[in-house]
Amino acid sequence: MSQPPASPPQKDHGRAGRDLPASIASAVVLLAVIAGSLLFWKSAFMLIVAAAVAVAIWELHRGLSAKDIDLPEQPLMVGGVVMVLVAYFWGTPALVTATAVTALVVMLWLLRRGVDGFVKNASASVFTLVYVPFLGSFVALCSPRAATGRA
Repeated sequence: MSQPPASPPQKDHGRAGRDLPASIASAVVLLAVIAGSLLFWKSAFMLIVAAAVAVAIWELHRGLSAKDIDLPEQPLMVGGVVMVLVAYFWGTPALVTATAVTALVVMLWLLRRGVDGFVKNASASVFTLVYVPFLGSFVALCSPRAATGRA
C-alpha cells in the first residue's frame, strides 16, 4: 500500500503571518502609482479611489457573509464608482442624488431575492453604501476640480 505524497510544509513568515518582502514591494508600488497620479495626472487619482471603493465593497461583502449577511455586490460596486465620479465632476448635489438612487436600486435588487432576510441585508447594504462609497467620495469633493470646476 503506497502512501499519498505528503504536502510540502507551509512557509513560515514569522510573527507577521504574511510575506513581508512581498507586502513591502506591493506597498511601494501602490504608493508610487498614487504619487505619480497626484503629480502628473490628478484625474487618474479618482480612478484609483473608485477602484479602492470597489475593492472595499468586495472585502465588506466577504466579511459580512461570515455573519450570513448577503450584500448585493453588483449594484453597490457600480453605484459606488458612479458616486465617486459624479462627486468629482459635478459636486455635492450630484453625490447626494447618486447616493439616493443607488440606495433605491440596492433595495429593489434585494426585493427581487424575496423577503427572507431583507431587513438584515438592506440595513447592511445601506451601511456599506454610506460607509465606503459615500465617505470615499469626499476625496473627490476635496479635489481642486470639485471646488472650482477646473483641474
